[in-house]
Amino acid sequence: MNDHRNIQTLLAIYADLPAGERARLDRHVHQCDQCAARLDAYRVMDARLANLSDPEPPAGLRPAFYRRLENAGWQNRQTFFHWNSLKQLPALAGQALALALLVVLVTSLWLALRNQQPPRPAAVPIIRPTAVPSSTPLATATVVTAATAAPTATPVLPVWSLARLQTLQAEERVIEQVAFSRASALVAAAAGDGNLHLWPVAGEGPTRTLRLPARWAESLAFSSDGALLAAGSADYNGQVYLWQVNNGLPLVTLRGHADQVTALAFAPGGNALASGSGSDDGAVRLWTLPGGELQFTLRPEGGGTINTLAFSPVGATLAAGTSAGVVQLWQVSNGAPLLTLAASEAVTSLAFSPDGATLATGERDGQISLWHSGDGRLLYTLATGPAAVQSLAFSPDSSLLAAGTANGTVALWWLPAGEPQLILQEKTVAAVALVIQVIFTGDRLLVAVGLYNGTVELWQAVP
Repeated sequence: MNDHRNIQTLLAIYADLPAGERARLDRHVHQCDQCAARLDAYRVMDARLANLSDPEPPAGLRPAFYRRLENAGWQNRQTFFHWNSLKQLPALAGQALALALLVVLVTSLWLALRNQQPPRPAAVPIIRPTAVPSSTPLATATVVTAATAAPTATPVLPVWSLARLQTLQAEERVIEQVAFSRASALVAAAAGDGNLHLWPVAGEGPTRTLRLPARWAESLAFSSDGALLAAGSADYNGQVYLWQVNNGLPLVTLRGHADQVTALAFAPGGNALASGSGSDDGAVRLWTLPGGELQFTLRPEGGGTINTLAFSPVGATLAAGTSAGVVQLWQVSNGAPLLTLAASEAVTSLAFSPDGATLATGERDGQISLWHSGDGRLLYTLATGPAAVQSLAFSPDSSLLAAGTANGTVALWWLPAGEPQLILQEKTVAAVALVIQVIFTGDRLLVAVGLYNGTVELWQAVP
């Protein structure tokens, strides 16, 4: 692994390499700052591309593109693109002409058939008993239904405002993950060099830095009482590390996954931890604490990466959201499957309402779905924009739902009116956020935004 040109070519397709090759690259990157910086740059670019609403290119296109650029030499890329574009002009012109002729032919045929058909009767509205209402824009003053056609006054909605609290500086490496502890009033951030930083949310008191035995944390979570912090390794060794927060001492290391640990969630009582892994493993493992014994290994339908995990308020149900667009629910006591929900896109965040009645799911395309947690009925769909919904949180009384998206947007909905009403939608940062977390504490919403320059911005929304 001493040929830097070959190594840097492999770093460009790091995510597409087999686990063994990635492990060899990991060992080199640990010792080479230049290659570590290059890998960070590729990951930042991939994160920005993931926020776009357009579909991703075929799996083999990106590696081939990177290899071609590396072989041509980055310094000659402009000549490379110009020369290849000129060579393709004759073929492109022929294809464009053939397409134009086809469009003319199809249009002429359609017009001829339409003129031969009798006029259609007036359209009859179709009423679907399972139709799902969408959120009503805040600017709409009345709601009109097909049944009554009579305006109904919009209820008076609470007004919330968003403001920055403070900016925390970790280091100059990207912030990979952030997590809140409501009980201990701490925020944790995992940086790209393997350090975990803990700060008090109020900005007062000592800070702590923990060292992760891996290149960085792919997932991060506090226990509900704030006593434990868990981090999932990004080094494809499938390990989960736990620390005691009060003294920073390691508690236990959990081993069993065969890929990156991409999701973590503590059970409400702190006596269990669920961990999920990447697509090479695609498993959810449930561990008992504090000893770390493996209780169950669960696999959702459809495979894929486990992007997010959540326990129900009493800890009886565990939900997992996958990159295949599946939400799987299991009974925690025996690992039996309860429900399988189909989302329209990869599921990137989950949250149960405190009353246990509703499960919210966030997706890669910015859509949020609200489901009845008992029978799996789809209740409402909400839209936040084109960026992935990275974090969801209900207020303690289940009256509000907050969302944080990958472009740094915070959205807030008022739920008691029946149909959710959008009462806040505002960007926290001008640049694209790498990670974002939202959490309610009392009567305020806290927001942590991790950025590419090693800083964490704390925001709060209050009525």
